[in-house]
Amino acid sequence: MSEAQQIISVIKETFGQADLPICVVIVDSEGLELFSTKNCPEVEDTNILGIMAYEQMNEQIRSRLEKGIDLMVFRIDQDTFFVAPIIEDLYLLAKSDLNRLGHVIPLLEGLRKQIAFKISQLKE
Repeated sequence: MSEAQQIISVIKETFGQADLPICVVIVDSEGLELFSTKNCPEVEDTNILGIMAYEQMNEQIRSRLEKGIDLMVFRIDQDTFFVAPIIEDLYLLAKSDLNRLGHVIPLLEGLRKQIAFKISQLKE
């Protein structure tokens, strides 16, 4: 099994059969979708823009504070988006309304950390 296939397997295993109330997508740094909890066309349209915005903001903050940001949340109209890196070149993105997303950020952070840990285990 290739490394990419192993990573996708880890992601699917981590999410299992969870029925999340929001749309969650795992993408690479080019915006290519590797996993999605459901059909999320609204997230597809903002994948690469969200990643670019995160990277640019993180770079600016790092240059001034010598530490980066863990995640970014932004709104477009009534939609709220969550962007966070899992490992280098792999991101977790989510989309929902502000109230619902606010309640699941701890869950998203936990999933992100769990996936990162499992991927690090693959590389050992």
